[in-house]
Amino acid sequence: MKTLGLDIGTNSIGFALLDDTQGEILWQGVHIFQEGVNRNKGREESKNAERRAARQARKLTRRRHDRKVTLMRLLQAIGLCPTSEEELAHWKALDPYELRKRGLDEKLSPFEFGRAIYHLNQRRGFKSNRKATSEEEKGTLFKGDKKMGKRGIDEIKDALQNQNFRTLGEYLYSLNPHDERRRNRYTLRAFYEQEFDLLWKKQNPTIEANFEEVVRKFVHKKFQPKVLQHDWKFLIKDYIIFYQRKLKSQKELVGKCTLEPKKRRCPSSMLIFQEFRLLDKLHSIRITRETDTQDSSLSSKKKVREKEPVLKVLFLCLKSHSIPKKNTKILL
Repeated sequence: MKTLGLDIGTNSIGFALLDDTQGEILWQGVHIFQEGVNRNKGREESKNAERRAARQARKLTRRRHDRKVTLMRLLQAIGLCPTSEEELAHWKALDPYELRKRGLDEKLSPFEFGRAIYHLNQRRGFKSNRKATSEEEKGTLFKGDKKMGKRGIDEIKDALQNQNFRTLGEYLYSLNPHDERRRNRYTLRAFYEQEFDLLWKKQNPTIEANFEEVVRKFVHKKFQPKVLQHDWKFLIKDYIIFYQRKLKSQKELVGKCTLEPKKRRCPSSMLIFQEFRLLDKLHSIRITRETDTQDSSLSSKKKVREKEPVLKVLFLCLKSHSIPKKNTKILL
């Protein structure tokens, strides 16, 4: 009779084949293979994490490129951007910071106004999907990154509030590009949205193109009914420049219920699941008394018949979002 012994590790498998009758090792060795994780400064990281980061970067680059191309074609269609290569090269050579500053006080030509709008689309600033917390306010985005030499959002806020700058573009135009970089700083999405509103209000452009035809050409069929209810400003600002996709639903990742295979599992945020979790926790509690020979629990027959203590404890748990040990002990 022979026995095969295996020693399975994270990146190796040791093996030995024994002959039980003769008591000899017939075959032994170890097979070493690459780990299923990457190690970064002593920490384990999934190999998919690196691929996911690269995929997200590609997706971000593609969406930014598509947004720039769509906006330029739209500006050309409504007369805010030239179409010839020679004029387009001259249009791109205009100083966008100067146009963004001048556009607050004086009327710009259609091409100059289009250049200012196109520049707002280049970098849209940071926008969080949740409310800012105190920890986030202290982060790199707001305080800056000294290693990279990036200025924080707090510095821009201070300039806009205390130095009488109306917009981010006006503040950046005041900086000397030979002494200080204009771009190397963190910004908020709200800065660009506010500046767009002020520029549009001052310029109030007259666009002769047919709005419905332009919408049919540049807007996805899914969003056409909503865009057609608004105007040019909504099309350029809310649909193209500052449009942000909603978070992708993760419903398909929820597994099927073991009791009802045709239905998805109950989300952990539902109250009925929270009630089940608390009841399960309460019924797993063991009660030990000096006079008892065995431990008793809330799930015993006697306790199941006497529901009142369990319900009282459950009420306290739901009220305090935890299991109060002192009150639980008194009730039991």
